[in-house]
Amino acid sequence: MKKKITFSIIGVVGIILAIVCLLQDVGKVAEIQYFGGDAYTGMQHASAYTANNVLALTKLVKVGFSSLLVLLSLLSFGYGFFSDSETKTIENKESEVTNEEKAD
Repeated sequence: MKKKITFSIIGVVGIILAIVCLLQDVGKVAEIQYFGGDAYTGMQHASAYTANNVLALTKLVKVGFSSLLVLLSLLSFGYGFFSDSETKTIENKESEVTNEEKAD
């Protein structure tokens, strides 16, 4: 019974954390600005492209990690909810041993 409760709680907490992770703000797109053809324009464009690539990677990691967390949480919850308790297994084994002793 303790195992069922523990895995069920882990599953629920994991799903909550996945939802929180999906709702996190990752930032905004960097704007490309022009400064009249000098070196600052090139540096700003390079940094804007880099910032936008990092933003895209952050969104991808956020969705991937949240999906993995939801999957593992559902598996944990299902294992805890649908698994047999350890006491039933022990009781069944004891009854089998008792039945074998009676047969002898």
